[in-house]
Amino acid sequence: MVIESLQRRGAEVRVVGRDEERVQEAVQRLQARSGIAARGWTGGELLAAFRDCDAVVSCAGPFAQAGRPVLQAVLRAGLSYCDSTGEQSFIRLVFDDFDGEAKTRGCCLVPAFGFDYVPGDLGAAIAAEGLGPLRRVDVVYAPSSLAISRGTRRTVALGLTSGEL
Repeated sequence: MVIESLQRRGAEVRVVGRDEERVQEAVQRLQARSGIAARGWTGGELLAAFRDCDAVVSCAGPFAQAGRPVLQAVLRAGLSYCDSTGEQSFIRLVFDDFDGEAKTRGCCLVPAFGFDYVPGDLGAAIAAEGLGPLRRVDVVYAPSSLAISRGTRRTVALGLTSGEL
C-alpha cells in the first residue's frame, strides 16, 4: 500500500528488503524503479541501497530487530525517514538514540507514522489547540475489526517472548 500510494503521487520508488526473491517480486508487481536486496541488513548495505534516494519509508519490522541499521544508514546518508512501527520501545529508541544526530545532520525522523498512532496524535493536537500545556492526553481506539499483517504478528510474538508487552 505504501509503494502504490507513493507512485500515485509521482514518486519513483526503490524497493529495499532482506529477501531477494520478495524484493524482485515487489519490483515486478508494482513496477517500481528498482529493487535491492540487503541480505545482511547491515549499515553499509543499506547505505548503498539508499544512494540517490531522497527519503526512506521503512515498513520492515520487527523494528526492534531490523530498525537500528536502517536509522544508522539514513543518518549517514543525510536522509529524512518515517516508519510504520507500532513498537513503543523502538519509538523511544528513535528519540533517545538518534534525535541528536538527526538534528545535527538536518534529518527528519518520524517514527510510528501509521494507523497505530497518527489518528490519535493528530486528534489530540487539534483538540489541544489553544489550551496551553497539558498534563496528560488519553487516546482510545475502538475499531470494529482489525486485520493484522504477518509482520505485525511476528512483532507481537517477539514482544510477548521478550517481556516487552
